Amino acid sequence: MRLTGGTALLGFAGTASADHTTADPVSGAPIPNNPGQYTYATMGHGGNPTATLYGNFKCPYTQDFVLNNLEDVIREFVEPGRLDIRFRALAYEPPGHSSHGSSYYFISDSDPLISESAMGAWNAEADEYWAFFRDMFENKVSGNVSYDDMRARMNQSDLEERDTAISWAKDGRYEDTVYQTRYAAGDDGVTYTHRRSNWTATRHPRTTTRRIF
Repeated sequence: MRLTGGTALLGFAGTASADHTTADPVSGAPIPNNPGQYTYATMGHGGNPTATLYGNFKCPYTQDFVLNNLEDVIREFVEPGRLDIRFRALAYEPPGHSSHGSSYYFISDSDPLISESAMGAWNAEADEYWAFFRDMFENKVSGNVSYDDMRARMNQSDLEERDTAISWAKDGRYEDTVYQTRYAAGDDGVTYTHRRSNWTATRHPRTTTRRIF
């Protein structure tokens, strides 16, 4: 994986090397204290430079990154406390772009429901979120996805608070939060999820580091 720009902030340059001592580091990723204060699902110890990972639960390129690259990033940066990572699900096309045959939804009209349900899982049961997140890509959803489908996926991932998560999503609690990601992605120059897992870094006004793939 190639890192470009802002690497001095992390004290690292080059390719992330894997220390294959931690089994399934995505599922077991650390989460900050008081996770409820984080709007978007975040892994790390808190208080570190923060990388924003844009992806889509139906996207095969996001799936490839999560299953084949993210664990190395966690071992190299997140576990040692050098970086936090937040995930923002891209349910809508960034303004002015159309990369999947739609000028509105990123892949399909199920994207908002999936993304909002996942945010419910983060808020209802943060300790189990990253295992659920990985399961979502291990067996990627496809076709029309309903709340019942998402509840079943959460059940498979042993989320005990799945009914609460789905209820919050149904109530529209995350509708605007998910929608605003399209504008954040546009501001960060994201037009689509790339096949290659290249990250571009820029300084955030509040001293965090944004990285996009």
